[in-house]
Amino acid sequence: MPREHDLDAHLQLRTDDDLVTGTLFIGPEAPSSEITPHVLAVFLDSKGIAERALDRAALKKLAADAQATSGVEVSAIVARGRPPRHGQPRKLEWTAQINERIDEIEARSSEDTDPHQPSSDASPEECADQQAVDHYGHSAFIIVNGGDELGTISPPDPGEDGEDIFGGVIPAKQSPNPSYIDSESIDLTEDNRVNARNSGHLVYSGSLRSVAATLEVPGDVGFATGNIDFPGPVNVGGGVKDLFRIDATGDVTVRRLVEAASISSDRDVIVERGVAGRDTGQIRSGRDVRAGYVESATINAGRDCIVQREITNCQIVARGSILIESGAVRGGAMTAGKRIEVGVLGSAQEVPSEILTGSIPELDQPLARIRVLRERADTKRSDLAFKLESLRSAMDTSNPDAIEKTMALDFDISEISTRITRLDEAAERIRVNLRKHADAQLSVQKRIHPGVRILFRNCAVRFEEEFDGPFTLKLDREGEPVIDQHGNERPAREVAVVEPDDTLDYLGGPDSTHSVHSEQPRESLGNGLVSDEGQQAA
Repeated sequence: MPREHDLDAHLQLRTDDDLVTGTLFIGPEAPSSEITPHVLAVFLDSKGIAERALDRAALKKLAADAQATSGVEVSAIVARGRPPRHGQPRKLEWTAQINERIDEIEARSSEDTDPHQPSSDASPEECADQQAVDHYGHSAFIIVNGGDELGTISPPDPGEDGEDIFGGVIPAKQSPNPSYIDSESIDLTEDNRVNARNSGHLVYSGSLRSVAATLEVPGDVGFATGNIDFPGPVNVGGGVKDLFRIDATGDVTVRRLVEAASISSDRDVIVERGVAGRDTGQIRSGRDVRAGYVESATINAGRDCIVQREITNCQIVARGSILIESGAVRGGAMTAGKRIEVGVLGSAQEVPSEILTGSIPELDQPLARIRVLRERADTKRSDLAFKLESLRSAMDTSNPDAIEKTMALDFDISEISTRITRLDEAAERIRVNLRKHADAQLSVQKRIHPGVRILFRNCAVRFEEEFDGPFTLKLDREGEPVIDQHGNERPAREVAVVEPDDTLDYLGGPDSTHSVHSEQPRESLGNGLVSDEGQQAA
């Protein structure tokens, strides 16, 4: 019987990388008469192949092939392990509510008809249904808040270990967390729930599932997007169409034109091109409003309103300053708590414009209300005092009814006096706030035209002829309006008409106020300016 080690030189075992299969090669010069399934099995055993991994049928066929051929290499897979079953990928399932919103958005995006025009083959009932849909209220975005449950994810699958052809264990890989879930904005809990880590816009398509803290709108805000109500910054690559609305807690930036729309932000609003409001457009900011130009719109800024080129026929209120340093203001009305600086104020056509500087509506409105209430209370106290004096002069001191009436009148007068004192205290607290935050100045760089009326806290100034700048109109220490040109002051009465005006309470001269050049925190002035007591008194 031939020695097996002599045959070994003609046999070779090769395995795959995972050791799951073993292939036996028989060289072309192997003595075919010596090759049997048993010999081959003994060889594989010497290499450490596990008995249960042997494929006896394959060994038998390989031996037969080697005996039937001569001078040719033959091979076959003769050992098979068991590959591991790795854990199945985990699957994300949105909540029913989110799935419903996704279906609505996708169905709407597939429509190719004008949302205001029913399709030609629609029934009268379908036409009525389509016309009843609020196309402005529809949103193309799914907005979530931090902590909201977004859905569930299938539990991790541990898989099943395999066995290589040598009897060793091939570990199975447990299913990992999905790589398409952004772990920074989405939290996977131990009980397989999926929650939003932060507030924002749910990104549910593409290669990543996330909650974007900033809403990016690549085109216009219009029928394709619907109104936007977002708990963070909003960047609009296009414009904002008529009658649409953006409400955001973060900055709002619009690259193109804002039409007769509404924008509200707790921080800054930036309109890179401009606003064409057609008398209905509105912008509100908790801090600054910045725009290329503004036309026929209402602007309400918690801090400053800064415009590059032109303001036409607008209603603007800024708790800080209104700045259009090289541009023009034509028509409308502007109210600023601090400085107003313009290039050209008014127009050659003498379009009426009203400028109010040094006023903060959140303070001046309750102050005006307090003034009305105090005048009423003072009138009532005077009437009661007159009645009391008349009663005392004619009363019989022995008459109990007369004595009771005088005591009642005394009590009423005392109550009204107490209320007047509280009103005066509340008014003074508001005036202190106004002295702190308000500072009236108007700076004109190029020219002011007739037709413009400038209101201070105690007077109104009108220019009856064009007056060239640069100059600053402000109040002197006695509260009289003066014009400052290149550091030289002169009374405004020399070049303009100055008239008394009691629209607003006078706070005293500039000694009681802060200069516009003093360093003060650039904070939003829309909240916290009036004490609760002052509001209640008003």
